[in-house]
Amino acid sequence: MKIAHLMIGNGWGGVQSFFRDCCIELADRGRAVLAVDTNETGLSEVMSSHSAPFKLAEVSNRFGSYDWSTVRQFRRILKQFDPDIVFSHGQRASLFADQVEPENHANDLWPFW
Repeated sequence: MKIAHLMIGNGWGGVQSFFRDCCIELADRGRAVLAVDTNETGLSEVMSSHSAPFKLAEVSNRFGSYDWSTVRQFRRILKQFDPDIVFSHGQRASLFADQVEPENHANDLWPFW
C-alpha cells in the first residue's frame, strides 16, 4: 500500500511531530510512504536521519493559503507516486490537497485539521 503524507509548515510543533512519527511508523511496518513538506520546517533533516525506507519531497509555499503553485507541486508529486491513500496534516495542506484531483478516483484523501 502506498501512502502519501502532506504537510505545509514553517516551524516545529505538534503537527510536525505527529507527521514525523506517523511516516516513520508506517514505513517501519512495510508501507511505501511519501512525506511531502515545505523546506522551512527542517523536517527533511530530521526524517532523513531515520533508517525507515520512505521517500521525501519538498514543496515551496511562498504565498500562504493562496499559493496555487503549491497545488501544482502537490499534483505533480502525487501523480508520480500514485498513492492509495493521501493524509493531509494541518489546515493549509488539507486546503491544497482538496484541490488535487487524484488520477485514480478510488484513492482516498484523509484530512487531519
